Amino acid sequence: MYNGYIATAKVNATKTILSQTIEYTKAELIKCELGATKVMDNYITCAGIKSHRGAFNTMVALTNVRALRQGKIDFGVLKDSKNPYDTTLPALRSRDAFVPGQVSISVRGVVLQFKTCFKPGCAAADRSEIYISVLD
Repeated sequence: MYNGYIATAKVNATKTILSQTIEYTKAELIKCELGATKVMDNYITCAGIKSHRGAFNTMVALTNVRALRQGKIDFGVLKDSKNPYDTTLPALRSRDAFVPGQVSISVRGVVLQFKTCFKPGCAAADRSEIYISVLD
């Protein structure tokens, strides 16, 4: 019973992290539309955000800010989000893979791709892929 509760809690934590990441990313991109000059804790300049470089810089701010590095692990602006399956790792990584508890972020042109796996094994029913264009 206890293991079932823990497993469910890890799935729900991963879903919450994904939801918060998507909401945060969209909100920060909207701030650029509304006239902000910098977003994501001032790690991104809004000038040129609607480009491949802008999408790439957004991914980097979410996953690989050198100033936020802890040991040999890169963290992004949402540094408090830890992988519920391995809390020594950040939940957000610049990757293109399904890893339990991780939001893998990559860039395809001007589109940010968020791949998430909610349970070990990463069966199709336990995965999510969300796309956000920096042009929207």
